[in-house]
Amino acid sequence: MGFSDWDGNDQPAQERDHDWNAEAGNFDTIPVIDVGGIRSPVFEERQKVAVEIKNACTRVGFFYIENHGIPEDLIQGVFGFAEKFFKLPFEQKMEVCLDNSPNFKGYTPIGGSGKPGPDGKGNLNEAFEWGLDPNLDGDPDNKWIDPHMKGPNRWPREPAGLEDHLSAYYRELRGFCRLLARVVALSLGLSEDHFDSIITHPGCSVVMAHYPPQKQGAEARGLDAHTDSEFFTILAPGPIRALEVANKAGQWISAPPKPGTFIVNVGDQLQALTNDYYISTRHRVMNYTGQERYAVPFFLLPNYETVIKPIPQLITGGHVAKYSPISAGKMYKDNMTALHRIASTIPEFAKYRTNPVSDQS
Repeated sequence: MGFSDWDGNDQPAQERDHDWNAEAGNFDTIPVIDVGGIRSPVFEERQKVAVEIKNACTRVGFFYIENHGIPEDLIQGVFGFAEKFFKLPFEQKMEVCLDNSPNFKGYTPIGGSGKPGPDGKGNLNEAFEWGLDPNLDGDPDNKWIDPHMKGPNRWPREPAGLEDHLSAYYRELRGFCRLLARVVALSLGLSEDHFDSIITHPGCSVVMAHYPPQKQGAEARGLDAHTDSEFFTILAPGPIRALEVANKAGQWISAPPKPGTFIVNVGDQLQALTNDYYISTRHRVMNYTGQERYAVPFFLLPNYETVIKPIPQLITGGHVAKYSPISAGKMYKDNMTALHRIASTIPEFAKYRTNPVSDQS
């Protein structure tokens, strides 16, 4: 069942008589939420987490989660592979150039994403992306009807064991996201299983990112100020401080790493589904630490064929729907096409671009 098929049988969302605009973005710290209760068989324990998530998503759009239950050795293993992969020769990394992948999987070199800076290049980071493909599906009923995001992952030749470990991380985080999505539904006053039917084969993607040090005051960005286009993001930030989140006063609030936690943020799709009740907040990466930074964001998207539009039960208090329907797959591909289009303007990348998908409109 897609969002366009809902019959209204969910319980109505609670009426919200507060001033949405006054709350959204009014923060100077990022909350920490103990999410251990999402695994509890006791409804009240799950509901307690939902209340905290609602507060974070309406005011900040970001929150830390602790007691998440993801094995630490699995997380650290991804960081280990990230360091090994990014130390490979440039030519070898470009064998899996993302720009040649129809579903935007593979390697993006430094300068190959984002908006052009003074030097004509993009973000001062490099990345490797993997995600949903036939080998990481797990849903025998997936008909792969989405026309936008079909295709396999592109795994590098080295380091040995990378595909197996990154695939295991993907499956673990996908399972956790399904639990978190149920509590997000509760936080919205919807039935707990509200999102279950549209994350049976979710279009998740994961990125290993490397941010070299940048000079204080330099115009180059580790990562442009942006919002995430997905449902929500679960970031393993690594130990290096660099992430900053914008509040409504125009201040950049630091989101430093906290041991044992992930950082979660609302994406554009969840903002659209909630008709701006939950906010997708601008953020950026500025690595002024003098150290190499590695980070691993995991992006949850609904099944790619899911229609993204405001949930009828959440359009309350005289508000009107603010978003036109679009499939999750098209929304994601449009964003990725724009993000990577800069690669076509950089001469030294030209010989590697054999089938450049970011030139598409």
